[in-house]
Amino acid sequence: MINLPTSHGYQQFSPNVLIDAAVIAPLFLLLAIGHTVHLLRQRTSALRILLIWLFYGYLFAVAALTLFPVFLYSPDNPIHRYGFGRQSAMITLNPTDWLHYLPTQIVGNLLLLAPLTFIGGLLFPKLRRLAPAIATAFLTALGIESLQLVMNYFYLGNRAFDTGDLLLNTLGGALGFGILVLTRKLYAHHRGLTN
Repeated sequence: MINLPTSHGYQQFSPNVLIDAAVIAPLFLLLAIGHTVHLLRQRTSALRILLIWLFYGYLFAVAALTLFPVFLYSPDNPIHRYGFGRQSAMITLNPTDWLHYLPTQIVGNLLLLAPLTFIGGLLFPKLRRLAPAIATAFLTALGIESLQLVMNYFYLGNRAFDTGDLLLNTLGGALGFGILVLTRKLYAHHRGLTN
């Protein structure tokens, strides 16, 4: 549902079609299968293959949570009379707005990208350093927020570009990196005790 300011006050417009995240599931499945085939040819461990499948499942979940459903309006829908970019809440630039979020919103935004740096760090050595991990979390969050802004502008969704989300998602990436560092230290310590 999109709310637009009109000459008669705010008016709601319902999309003719809602596209669910299920439409992109085959893409992530094909990527996971292709990556698995590549890893099997390299005789990679079953644990790494399991992590790859977990990672692709996680990426699908992030896309599903942040970009879907996608709204589609038929050419005869009255929303087209008003032109694009008329939603009032398209950008929130106050980075302290997150202080007014519900606790579930804060926790959700913190946890959204924590697996990116944690699982990503387990899989990709470059993400085992702080700067690349934080940069990856920030750029991923920026990409999500930018896509939400573009979708909002063209009435494909109704989520705003929010700097509070950007900040919390990046902090969540730092949290995932911290858990990765702690996990690797505990694993190294445990291996040292058993050897």
